Amino acid sequence: MKGKLKNLTMAMLRGRLMLALGFDKYLPQIVFFFFMMICFIGANLGFDSTMHRLKQNKVVLENLKSLYTDTICTLTSLNSVDKTEQHLKKMGSKVELPVKQAIVLNRED
Repeated sequence: MKGKLKNLTMAMLRGRLMLALGFDKYLPQIVFFFFMMICFIGANLGFDSTMHRLKQNKVVLENLKSLYTDTICTLTSLNSVDKTEQHLKKMGSKVELPVKQAIVLNRED
């Protein structure tokens, strides 16, 4: 027992612990395991960066939606009938809003 412990200690000090324990038989599996772990970590980092970009894009879209709503509100207020009538009166125009609905003529060919 002491001989094995001494051999393991000497192998550890010399940097040959893996060979002393017989792990060299499993070297392909160990390399494959570390390769899979690196791929897993890389995929997680890729997903994380994608999710971060998605959150940033959501914030940008919310800001653009707010700007769009504000612009539509401004355009709607400029397009209202009351404003148009006020502008016409201010300019001295004799044009007024129609009293009757327009007559629709059906054209038959």
